[in-house]
Amino acid sequence: MNISTIAQELKLFSKIQPEVNNLNREKRQNSYDSNLEGLRGYAAIAVALFHVFAFKNVLDPAYSPNEYLGQLQPGHAAVMLFFMLSGYVIGLTNTTEFSGKSVKNYLIRRAIRIIPIYWIVVIFSFLCHPVDQFTTVIGNLFFLQQVFVPTITNNASLWSLTYEVGYYFLFLFIWFFKPKLITVLSISLAISIFGWFSPYLPPILQLFCSFVSGWIFWITGLWLAWKIRPQPSHKVPIFSYLLLFIAFTLIRPLSFILEKLGYFYTETNIGGVNFSVLGILPICLLLFMEITQRRLIGYKLLRLGCILVPLLYITPLVLQGRIFENSFWITPAVLIFLTIILWRFKMNISVVAKLAPVGKISYALYILHVPIMKLIHDYFPWQGTWWSFSLRFIVWLLITVAISIFLELVLQPIIKTKLSRLLLPH
Repeated sequence: MNISTIAQELKLFSKIQPEVNNLNREKRQNSYDSNLEGLRGYAAIAVALFHVFAFKNVLDPAYSPNEYLGQLQPGHAAVMLFFMLSGYVIGLTNTTEFSGKSVKNYLIRRAIRIIPIYWIVVIFSFLCHPVDQFTTVIGNLFFLQQVFVPTITNNASLWSLTYEVGYYFLFLFIWFFKPKLITVLSISLAISIFGWFSPYLPPILQLFCSFVSGWIFWITGLWLAWKIRPQPSHKVPIFSYLLLFIAFTLIRPLSFILEKLGYFYTETNIGGVNFSVLGILPICLLLFMEITQRRLIGYKLLRLGCILVPLLYITPLVLQGRIFENSFWITPAVLIFLTIILWRFKMNISVVAKLAPVGKISYALYILHVPIMKLIHDYFPWQGTWWSFSLRFIVWLLITVAISIFLELVLQPIIKTKLSRLLLPH
């Protein structure tokens, strides 16, 4: 199979617009995808647990759990999964031609979904720890954090909402102009690379390069929804995939290569989302393809590559007898070993749907868990032991889940009904 055939199969040179066959197929399917909701739930859990276990004393001021627990939480990679999920869902829910009416409906529906809960959480975050200036709070309310104001002190997770809302508006450009996928990817990749190799750009330009790096994940999700036809499901080694996902997060293969080449910069210089983060795109794509049942040409090669990358990273360390020198080497070694052992245990992809209940509250859970954590840190009476940490964790989890359920399953439907009647045409 030659390169032109591969490019044709991947729709690289076609315009970014829904495929008619895919569109008709999607219309016949239920719009609710429990597997997709399960993946969203997993991503939310990964981010929340990352903040609990990967940082010292965030829940208990006098106790931190074992560092290995932090290494097992792929928090940053899970945010990239959220970006891909967002692009995919926007693709599934916006399949009509661009028009004034369709744009209005799109923006109103996005606003109704995102803004009400977000405003509640921003105000709640400030009231729990009122140290920010009034302008910072207002800027965060309008998704301007990192652009004109800092992210509110008590809720660092809100940084990604600026990116998310930006992608919603950038989608309008894609929807209207229908550029070729290869053009969008090439320009985006060039900007991402430029940002990495220009670490001392003015902050606003560096933020733009960071924004475009995350956009590559988002547009990949949109491309899968619009261009790749679903195929019948089959049993997959889902636990091995999740272990590989964590291993990739620890290894960060592109960061490793760039560092070896002498091009390593701190995130202060080049932003938390940057060119090096694209190293986890293959495993994100593999996991996403299996969950959505949209497999690309070359799928088996992609899967093989996702296994070989951590193996190539670990094998020299094992052969040199250095594997036990660093915990960040031990953990991926164990993960890849378990990946191989568990590979033969395949199951239907619908097992992911067991996390769908978490997916239903994932948005509130994602933006709410940090300020609740701060409250537990400051006001819970016991501290300094494994028991105190466990109690704090249980209380944090119960409160976060309870409020998330109320916001997503009680309040949001009421808001959606009232605002939809008011703002959307009948």
